[in-house]
Amino acid sequence: MLRALEPMLGTGLNWDTVRSAVARLECHSNSERVSIRFHDGTQTEYTLPKRTRPGMRVAVTSNEEDVDRIPRVSRLMALRIKLEGLVREKKVPSYRNLAEAGRVSRARLSQILRLADLAPEIQEHLLFLPKIVAGPDPITEKVLRHIARSMDWEWQRSQFRDLRSATCG
Repeated sequence: MLRALEPMLGTGLNWDTVRSAVARLECHSNSERVSIRFHDGTQTEYTLPKRTRPGMRVAVTSNEEDVDRIPRVSRLMALRIKLEGLVREKKVPSYRNLAEAGRVSRARLSQILRLADLAPEIQEHLLFLPKIVAGPDPITEKVLRHIARSMDWEWQRSQFRDLRSATCG
């Protein structure tokens, strides 16, 4: 923010200088704009930079909307296979170390690894879901958690068929 004020207040700014020069500061969170009115009556406005962090969902722009994308649950299935392989091959000493290295909570890692409890044909189907052209993913990992809790593969198959018919038409 200090750099944005340098054209009006000069270089080498500190917060005390800014406080003494600014009469009113308004932050418009819905538009991510900041309005500043100075004591001398002048005003300025600027847009805040987009905030991002690892794992944060980014809004899809109209250009990206037409691009085919692999469903998230397919990517999570592939990730689960890779992660289990790393531990099995002793490239990572434990799932705890894996969670720390991936900067995810152990609970989230457990949710992803829980996909291994699905019947093998469900796992295979999830890996090879068709690409999404537009809109949200029809099958989500969150919905699959309920199915994966059961160790009865016949029940899982039945629930998955119901899920597919409800979401995929």
